[in-house]
Amino acid sequence: MTSVGAELRFRVCLRLLTAPHGAKEQVARRLAAELGRGVRTLFRWQRQYKEFGSEGLDRRRRADKGSSHLYGPNEISRVAQAAWRIRRRGDLTREWRAAGLPGSYSTFVSQVRAMQAAGYVHGLGRPQEAQSA
Repeated sequence: MTSVGAELRFRVCLRLLTAPHGAKEQVARRLAAELGRGVRTLFRWQRQYKEFGSEGLDRRRRADKGSSHLYGPNEISRVAQAAWRIRRRGDLTREWRAAGLPGSYSTFVSQVRAMQAAGYVHGLGRPQEAQSA
């Protein structure tokens, strides 16, 4: 338990585990009110502690963080192809409409910008090697 939040969750779990049978709900309500959390959250912390020990109370990073939930590999490929053709601002709208991808225009733009920032495609639609030459 490295963070203060994990230590607090641990103390809540101990209070719930040591509460007398029949009084757990009342103890959980009082603790939830003090912490500004829901009662179900406190019982979830207790379940995580029982299943995984103190490591279960640490905050974890999402395994799918940074990956698109809307676009699969085929859609990402179409976004990359469209990104290569973008040369000026109006091209973004045209390419988004032509691609027929799910999601909003801003989702498409954020995917294109992420590819440009990562160096997969350049903002003017040319490979970076071609620009440096």
